[in-house]
Amino acid sequence: MKINIFVACLFIVLQVYSQNDTIKLKEIEVNANRVSTTYKNNLRLIQIISKQELQQMPIQSLTDVLDYVGAVDVRQRGVHSVQADVSIRGGNYEQTLVMINSVPVNDPQTGHHSMNIPIDMTMIERIEVLSGGDARRYGANAFSGVINIVTKEVTKNNLTVALAGGDFKYFEGQVNGMFKLGNTEHIVALSRYQSEGYRNNTDFNHSQFSWQGSQHRNQHHLQALFSIEDKAFGANSFYTPKYPHQYEQTHTLFSSLTHRYSWDKAFLTTQVYYRQHHDRFELFRHDLPTLQVPTWYKNHNYHLTQVLGGQSNVAIHSSLGKTTLGVDYRYEHIYSNVLGEPMNDTIDAPFETNGFFTRKAQKSYTSVFVDHSIEWHRFHFSAGLMATYLSTEHFYFYPGADLGYKLDSLWTIVGSVSRSLRLPTYTELYYKDAANEGNINLKPEQATNYEIGLKFNQDALQVQLSGFYRQGENIIDWVRLNVTDKWHTENISTVNTMGVEFTSCYNFTYRFPNFLIKNIRFNYAYIDITKQSGDYYSKYALDVLRHKVSLLLEHKITKQWSASWSVLYHERMGTYSEYPSGLEKSYTPYLTVDGRISYQFRQFTFYMSGSNLFDTYYYDIANIPMPGRWVKGGFIWSLRSN
Repeated sequence: MKINIFVACLFIVLQVYSQNDTIKLKEIEVNANRVSTTYKNNLRLIQIISKQELQQMPIQSLTDVLDYVGAVDVRQRGVHSVQADVSIRGGNYEQTLVMINSVPVNDPQTGHHSMNIPIDMTMIERIEVLSGGDARRYGANAFSGVINIVTKEVTKNNLTVALAGGDFKYFEGQVNGMFKLGNTEHIVALSRYQSEGYRNNTDFNHSQFSWQGSQHRNQHHLQALFSIEDKAFGANSFYTPKYPHQYEQTHTLFSSLTHRYSWDKAFLTTQVYYRQHHDRFELFRHDLPTLQVPTWYKNHNYHLTQVLGGQSNVAIHSSLGKTTLGVDYRYEHIYSNVLGEPMNDTIDAPFETNGFFTRKAQKSYTSVFVDHSIEWHRFHFSAGLMATYLSTEHFYFYPGADLGYKLDSLWTIVGSVSRSLRLPTYTELYYKDAANEGNINLKPEQATNYEIGLKFNQDALQVQLSGFYRQGENIIDWVRLNVTDKWHTENISTVNTMGVEFTSCYNFTYRFPNFLIKNIRFNYAYIDITKQSGDYYSKYALDVLRHKVSLLLEHKITKQWSASWSVLYHERMGTYSEYPSGLEKSYTPYLTVDGRISYQFRQFTFYMSGSNLFDTYYYDIANIPMPGRWVKGGFIWSLRSN
């Protein structure tokens, strides 16, 4: 998308305007659960980042937000969500389920693309992060946790325009319009982000467009969402430090249709969705005419994944409790010149002048689940089962149960036991080169999850403490018996993970609206992980965060001035091979500080923000240094009506 398109869309939506009201956290219904519950009554550890917090955080992108959440590990290969791997509680980036409005959006090619979320920050109502795996509640691929992005609903007319600039020739532009037309409600969002990069070959261009429409009529609620995203970026050493001139471009399309219907004591939700993702990866960047490309390099890698799915569940309330029944179906297809089975004919790759596909593959799965929950005196009990049928003609069963006991109106003891799974990606099934080879006979990874915790829930204060243990079996690993063999994928490893997670949040505005401090969050996570791979050499990395501390503070300076600050501490397990020396080195613990200062004047908010204010040198991923201090400034203009 070009900037002139951005400006044109700005004038299209200039007629509509407003802002949304706040919602009490305890009343929020957690949408990530198939078995819907309110935040207060949820028996699992969950953190919610509201739209109000998103507006004040010293962040640049969605992945920056997730770094403030408990046991979430965000490992970026750049900035502004250019490419990020997100894991929860010591899992890897393939083992986190990512959803938009409860619809799964994980990429079947590789988890490296699962955070290609074509939703602009201005459209997000809240982000729900659920720690721990549970197939019966969240479905397939919720191996170690779930991230659910919930979009806004229109309450009034609203128009917001934002512009910003900063170091490394950074530019940011956003337009968001929310308006009502008759008995329908609409949100239109357009954004553009670009920079020349903080070091050689780290430039990026990132554009997004989203539309959401909804209609309420009697007991029916219909919502449609359509969004697209285009990213192009220099990928200096992203996948191997040996080649610093890598480049990648991705196109993501996502659409969904949701229907909700309530009657008497029942509630029905039905969703259908489609996701398409195109990826071009260049080991040697195409627009560097002086770059010497070796003769053995023949073609870039081209991939096109298509996902079509549907899910429906009904919750029925009775004197015996609440029973939830549901079914979901998901079909995944890939065209590629690297992954899949050979085709008889080639197919031209979309968005490309010279790209073509020579391979393809497909798979599908169907799941049904049942869950029943009941409250009796101070006890709250829930149990259920999910059965999954894979297109490989295999059935898998995943039970789970939760138990809560209310000590009083504020304190609750919770515990759970559950099974979870993660399906192999096309990369693990089909990738092949001189040193690696996939395995089309891979089975799902599986785990048994145990958790016990204590929750305190008040309007102003939420505290959660949890201890967890995960027994992972049939873990997909790249292994070999001898150093001269190829690496190949097998369901060979057993990975056990244990840890403690503490989260807390105090909102001073509930009880002290004029107090200097508005909001404070403090989180801590400890994780230990062990692995067994028999006699095999293994690539499965144990470089998880052993200790993670996050502190987020938002405060007023004067009536019109406010500020927010964040402190992050990471201490990572494991080692990496330093390039080019080949020496094995441990990850160095690091601490970063981010900040944002803003000034409110009528319909304008002027701000300046900075990331890594003390210029800390650190890695998220081996041999890819992250940027030092990065400062940007801009304004937000909001046009509002009553």
